Amino acid sequence: DVVVVGLALDYCVKATALDAVKNGYETSVVLGATAAVDLEGGDGDRAMTELETAGVDLVA
Repeated sequence: DVVVVGLALDYCVKATALDAVKNGYETSVVLGATAAVDLEGGDGDRAMTELETAGVDLVA
């Protein structure tokens, strides 16, 4: 299993989690231990949608 935390949800965290899923790992992102940069409004929300669609477990 892979548990991902850190900055930035909409860039580094998203890329790491998606790579882990693609490599066959059960993957979780701890939302309370990450934050989005949101360079463009809504980037964080779009990242969470993409992660959920890919099968990443979003943990509060």
